[in-house]
Parts: sequence; C-alpha cells; structure tokens
Amino acid sequence: MATFNKKNFKLDDYRFGGDQEVIDSTPALKDYLRILYDQIKFENKLVGDFSVFGTYKIKPELQDFLIKEIKFFQWRKGNVVLATRVLENLILNFKITFNIVGKSQQAFLDIEERELRIDENNIIHKTRLAEIVKVGHPDFVNYVYKEWNVWLHLDDLAYEDSPLLRNLLERIALFGALCPTLAISSINYVSSILPILPKCGPTGILIANQFNQKLNAIMLTNPNITKDGLGMKRLLDGLMLKHNFMPVLAGIKDALPIMKSFVMPIKNLDMSTLKMPDKEFSSKAFKSDAKYKEKGRDL
Repeated sequence: MATFNKKNFKLDDYRFGGDQEVIDSTPALKDYLRILYDQIKFENKLVGDFSVFGTYKIKPELQDFLIKEIKFFQWRKGNVVLATRVLENLILNFKITFNIVGKSQQAFLDIEERELRIDENNIIHKTRLAEIVKVGHPDFVNYVYKEWNVWLHLDDLAYEDSPLLRNLLERIALFGALCPTLAISSINYVSSILPILPKCGPTGILIANQFNQKLNAIMLTNPNITKDGLGMKRLLDGLMLKHNFMPVLAGIKDALPIMKSFVMPIKNLDMSTLKMPDKEFSSKAFKSDAKYKEKGRDL
C-alpha cells in the first residue's frame, strides 16, 4: 500500500480515496478505470475528461474553444444568466454571473455539466472558463455578451455547426457503437465478480450486500435493470469507488483476470482524448451589436 506523503499529496488525485501507488503500478487497473470513466463521459456527453483517479477536468485548449463558442441567451434571474449551445442532441449549459458594486464590475463564465448516477444524487461538474473585470464600464453587460459570444437573437446562427461539438458527437456515436459489446461484457463481468466479493473481507461482503439491496430497490421501478449490463456494472463500480475498493480488487488473484478479460476487447481504443479540430475556430461575422445587445435590462 502507498504511504501518505504530505509533500506530494494532491486532493484531486484522492477524490475516491484510491491508492495512487497501486493504480500507477497496475496496468490492468488503469485500463479498467479508463474504460469505466470513458463510459461515464460519453453516456453523459461530457466535454472534459476523467483521470484514472476520478478527477474531472476540461483541458485548457478546450476551455478556450468553449469561451469562443456561440451561445444563445435563455434567461436572466437577478445577476445570473443562462446561455446554451445546442448541436443535435448535445446541449451545453453556460452560466454567466455578474457582480457589480458601484463602479466595480465582474463577470464569471462557467459551464455546468450533469453526470447522472444510477442510484445516488446526480453530480454537477462546474468548470470556471473565464472572468472579466472592469471599473466603470458604460455598457458592461453587453460588453461581456460580446466578449463571450452570447447572442440574444437566434436567426440563422441557430443552425451553425461547430467543429468542436461535431467531433464530440462523433466520439459519442463511436462509443454508442461499442455499447452492445460492452453490455454483454458487463453482464459477464458482474456475474463473475459478485461471487468473489464475499471472500474479500468485510468490505467485500458489504459491497455485495449493498449491490443486491440497491438492485432490488431499482427493480421495483425498472424490472429490466437485470438485462442492462452497463447499468448493473455502473452500480457495482459506483459502490467499489465509494468504498475505495478498486485497488483492493486488482490485487485479488481471482479478480484480476476478470478485469483483464473485460478490458481486452477495447483496450487499444483511446476514447479519452478529444482531438481538436484541424482548422482554427471561426464563426460567422457579427452583423451588428444589436445581435447581442440586451436592451432595457440593467443589472
């Protein structure tokens, strides 16, 4: 087991309390976790990536694209504005928060992405993309809209494509094509791992019991859950992450071959890297300031 080294300790790396040394030194576990988090990423249409320790981040170059990406004003409540970007079934939600006190003016741009959990509260991944600070700007709100490409009128721009979002949609489709194979592999994985857990000490017994309890509870409203290999595996994986059990499982002689068997069919497929578009970002030229000018709505 890894020893706690305060000098090298990073909180994000211990989000699930995992043993960093074990994960780093066990290739099969790293491969397994990569696929696990790829599934979470693409099922939830997330723009960012997970590390093998469960830390979610959006790469700086992607953040730059998101700042420039066209956004459409939806509503404003007090000092908070919601803007969205839609491409087919992909919806990105941006929030702009204004903080204006006297001549002091601040605006913060965040993207909020929801991760659905099968049996627990959903997670909101909130990423700060940019901020603007001014003093006494005569038209600060509309200046912010212009800087962050927020449009108040849809017109023909509602149908404009985006190389960044198109790339993400293509990768989501690629993952979707893998789902039948993953579903069968997931059922085999769950049915093979569950009998091993009671032999893994008190935590293994606890995870097996909680899995059965939660599965029975889900079956009351979704009796087909037992046919959903991906869903059952997400449930089992979630409990293992919650109890910091993944590194332990990888160290069990009978479990490691099962993990390797699950990983093998898709081990060489790199789903975790979102390739940047080849061409530089560009959008249609603005016709006039009226496109993003919010009239008569002073904060």
